[in-house]
Amino acid sequence: MKTLSHHELSLIARNTLLYLSLLFSATALAAEDVAEKPTEAVAARPAEVIIEKPVENVTITPSHKMSFASIGISDMSDTSVPGQEISQRDIPIAFSFETDKYVFEVSIPYITRTAPTGKVAKSHHHESKRSESTTVAAPILTTSGMGDITSSLTYKLMDEEDALISLSAKGEVKLGTADVAVGLGTGVNDYFGELAASKSLGDFSLSAGLGYAILGSPGEIEINDVKKFIYFNNIFFGSLGADYQLTDSFNVGMEIAAGQATETGGSEQRDLSFSMSYNLTENQSIGFHAVHSLTPGIISHTYGASFSTAM
Repeated sequence: MKTLSHHELSLIARNTLLYLSLLFSATALAAEDVAEKPTEAVAARPAEVIIEKPVENVTITPSHKMSFASIGISDMSDTSVPGQEISQRDIPIAFSFETDKYVFEVSIPYITRTAPTGKVAKSHHHESKRSESTTVAAPILTTSGMGDITSSLTYKLMDEEDALISLSAKGEVKLGTADVAVGLGTGVNDYFGELAASKSLGDFSLSAGLGYAILGSPGEIEINDVKKFIYFNNIFFGSLGADYQLTDSFNVGMEIAAGQATETGGSEQRDLSFSMSYNLTENQSIGFHAVHSLTPGIISHTYGASFSTAM
């Protein structure tokens, strides 16, 4: 066996180290290439696509809301006592806001009145029905100014579509804003509560109402420099009515209203009224009414008209 010299051993060792160095370098380069380039299986896999589920559109039907403004004129004459006749003209401006369940109303009247001194303007049962001595005729005066402002809220308790009848509850406040010194009001607040029911029978509609009034009493006051002591009783009142829809735009109605006597010794109140309304457009209408007193000993008539428009 040939013995290798020291020089030959050195060459073999150097070549072996060079080979190992080249091998490690190639392996490192290959690993780097694999890290930078995905495998065919990874590259071939399509990118994941995230599909968002569309938000479902929910339609919310808003409540029916309408606002109205109206102006009217009403003339009342009372000839019950000869020589002591009363005439009164009311020009009310009213605003209302309606939804499916609620109706809110405000009415502001302007009053022109010719009447004997010491009399209170006719408004919400405040016209005295009591017979007064006519031995000395009271002076007749004409006064005018803003009347008592009224505000009401009506709530529909049930609808005819869901029940046998329609039923609503109404609360009303009459504010003592009129000048009591000239007889345009009592100077005190009144409060009213009423339940009203209605039933449709084809083109006919029947209605009934029952309410209670808490009437403020001014006590001892001066009306046109005449000292008076006025005390009003709290009363029950009610009504029965019927309406007929002649056409899509034309409606007529009739109502009988009754109430207890507002003053001790006075007469119970009875009124018969007729009304008609006509829709000029979808949002505008005109109305007419006539009221005749059925109270014994009272000769009183009222006629009026109004115009209403949506806002």
